[in-house]
Amino acid sequence: MTQTLSLQEHRCPYAMSIMRRAIESAIDAKYTGLITIETIEKSMQNHLLQFIDSYELPIEINECYNVPITQKYIDSCCNTGSAIPEDFIGINDIHTIQLYIGKKK
Repeated sequence: MTQTLSLQEHRCPYAMSIMRRAIESAIDAKYTGLITIETIEKSMQNHLLQFIDSYELPIEINECYNVPITQKYIDSCCNTGSAIPEDFIGINDIHTIQLYIGKKK
């Protein structure tokens, strides 16, 4: 089963704080499995690698890919009231990072 964490319009440092808390909560709850992180933050993969390495977490990055951001995605973020179209200026992609938490057999 895959869990998805969508960081929507959030950028660092707030996006990294959300991601760290989610990963720490999953590890504390003894969650084992896949987590897919969706973000517009370009630096998230590098920050995630540093986080994993510095705490020696039982996490492997399975896959990373980018897809072009769509107006539909921007509209869905703006419709929640937590973003405005200007938050997406200069953003071209949604970055997806798939993690495996836990020790693989």
